[in-house]
Amino acid sequence: MADQPIVLDTLAALHAAFWMDPSLRHPALGLCTLEQVTSCLGPSVPARLRLVVGSIDLLDAAEEGWATMRSLVDAGFFARLTAIAEQPDPLAAAAARYPWTLVRGDVRPPNVGIDRELDRVVLLDWAIPAYGPPALDLAWWLFSSYTLVDAGPEPIIEIYRDALERRLSQPVDDSWWEPSFGLSVVSMLCTLGPFIATYQSEMLSWWVEQAE
Repeated sequence: MADQPIVLDTLAALHAAFWMDPSLRHPALGLCTLEQVTSCLGPSVPARLRLVVGSIDLLDAAEEGWATMRSLVDAGFFARLTAIAEQPDPLAAAAARYPWTLVRGDVRPPNVGIDRELDRVVLLDWAIPAYGPPALDLAWWLFSSYTLVDAGPEPIIEIYRDALERRLSQPVDDSWWEPSFGLSVVSMLCTLGPFIATYQSEMLSWWVEQAE
């Protein structure tokens, strides 16, 4: 996808602009927490929400996806992941040791508009913004645009990381990037793992490897 660099640079610019901004944590902003992001589609959520909203396609797909994932990954990994999805506080505490910023969430091609005349990106549908690790948005993009990436996820990660370094005017050091990226992947597997297992099963092992 020729537009990958400009989209990833836009995410990096957003993240750099709100880098470690303490105001993001003010309750008046109503931003999602990492705990909420991680647990929003956990294994027990579909059954609980059906009591309120009835049966809808998203809940059915999530429930079926968790069952599919259980059959595809190591039993120990599945148990650890579902435990985090149901009780994400330890993951959020671990992530808080590393840099955080405003994350847009739900970064998918349908929510990204590109103005080619002005060479700019417009991020649409800000339904689930949060504060947390910058790689949360990168993980969303990797999940949603994987069919557009011929070379695999690694070049996309490097494009984003290089862009973030330029926007921050400082190195993105392995000492925080690697653990923060891993925690972001765990969080996103708690949310998107069921859909990866169902619709992108050929990529599931890559996600699990990053999470471990």
